[in-house]
Amino acid sequence: MKKSFLASACVMAASVFTLLFTSASAYAERVLVVGDSITAQSNLDWGYTPMVRKALADVGATDVQFVPLGASGSTISSWLHTVERSKTDPNVRGDRPEILFKTEFDLGADTLFIFLGMNDALCPTVFPTEEGYAKWKADYCQLIDLLRDRVPTAKRILLCPATMLTENPYAFKNQMMDRMGEIMREIAKEKNAEIVDLRGEIKRFFLNVRLVNNAFHFTPDCVHPTMDGHRVMAWTFLRAMGQEAAAKKVYDEMPDWLTDFDSAGMSLFVLNSAEAGKMQIRGHLRGEKKENLTVTCPEGWKLDEIVNLAGDEFEIRLSGCAMDWTAEVTVKAGEIERKIKLNAPFYVSEFLDGKPFHGGDSYDAAATKTEVDDAILAGTDPLQAKLNGKPLAWTVYYPQADVTGYDLPNAVDFASVANGQQFQSAYIVRKVTSPKAQTVTLKINALSFSTMAFPTIYVNGKQVYEDCVSPRHKKRNDSIQIELKEGENIISARVGHFAWQWAVEFALEGENLKP
Repeated sequence: MKKSFLASACVMAASVFTLLFTSASAYAERVLVVGDSITAQSNLDWGYTPMVRKALADVGATDVQFVPLGASGSTISSWLHTVERSKTDPNVRGDRPEILFKTEFDLGADTLFIFLGMNDALCPTVFPTEEGYAKWKADYCQLIDLLRDRVPTAKRILLCPATMLTENPYAFKNQMMDRMGEIMREIAKEKNAEIVDLRGEIKRFFLNVRLVNNAFHFTPDCVHPTMDGHRVMAWTFLRAMGQEAAAKKVYDEMPDWLTDFDSAGMSLFVLNSAEAGKMQIRGHLRGEKKENLTVTCPEGWKLDEIVNLAGDEFEIRLSGCAMDWTAEVTVKAGEIERKIKLNAPFYVSEFLDGKPFHGGDSYDAAATKTEVDDAILAGTDPLQAKLNGKPLAWTVYYPQADVTGYDLPNAVDFASVANGQQFQSAYIVRKVTSPKAQTVTLKINALSFSTMAFPTIYVNGKQVYEDCVSPRHKKRNDSIQIELKEGENIISARVGHFAWQWAVEFALEGENLKP
């Protein structure tokens, strides 16, 4: 017994010794990052973590330890539970099984970054109302308090607004995340924390590159930054840590095209419209006068006006209708010329709340059916159908690669129109003109890595399809044969939604079809 007691005592002493000499006090600075899948990705051989560590080593800052704690899908609320569990559960971890959260928190930190918010908008767990934002703010404040208690050695807590969600800065989700960033600034003032504007830097670099390359993407899946995005984040983290020499190393290794903030150029972004027959393009111009802008419209469209906005921004307003599935608008200013695709629109209805369900197998299509479906089956134009005695509100949605990550003229990213709350559904409508009666192929494809959608599709008042498309449940894509009549055909769908992304392609293959 005595021998066993001594052995146990020695093990305990060794553990305490190890903890003391690997804790925050063993470094001039120990840094923890509390994050989601972007932070988990940063632990790969190309993410911001190895970039930060290499830059620190290159400038001789070997007394700084940088440890990201990343867990895919994490929100502010889920991290509240994670931090609580880490107090007693040694097995709490994120995407990287070798990084144990309890161990890392127990070792303490001098600096603590909170890099969250993407999944709050993506899932979403935030309601874009004053009450919804207030609830999210309260949860964020609670997380700061909990982390201060969990890591009492932390001298600095830095809040990082999340990077871009889709690559159209004017899409609904990005506008919502801009508001979340403003709330985080309020929180920083109230909770004696600091702001590190990762979102602003990613957006600044992105918009800068777009001026010279309108096909540039920082986030191919609309969520996770590429290696160049991680470079910008590594540079931003190092600057926030006060490691200017290491930050300069990262900046100097960026490609020239990423850091060229002087070249003349123009970027263009397609917006949706609240009015049929109208569309807008938002642009940025550098190196030329906005007064010199000219616009060449495709057949069916005419220029209404070019509006001069603040700074380098402007807006092009067009009216007309699509004569083909895809056309091009040409915009010039002096020697600068840019073309942007103008795809034929869908009509997307207001979003309707639905009955909660758990995963694809428990989805009940009948529970999302409304009197609009009855009207469609009765032969009513869906755009004229009423719900609870009132017409539905419709958005004229112009497909674009910036919100789906793919150059597809027949795709809808519902969550770029509105929040896309869990279990909601929406109706879509497209009118198709056929030169003859013919059988065509309709392809249904779930886009993005986390879409789980449930389309019920109607053609000229007849239901032709009802199933789930998802990369994670059942099948990513499907196709059916449908019958079109000569002349105008109405294709409509009620599309249910589980959570996370909500982007679906509805592509027709037939002879000489027109919008």
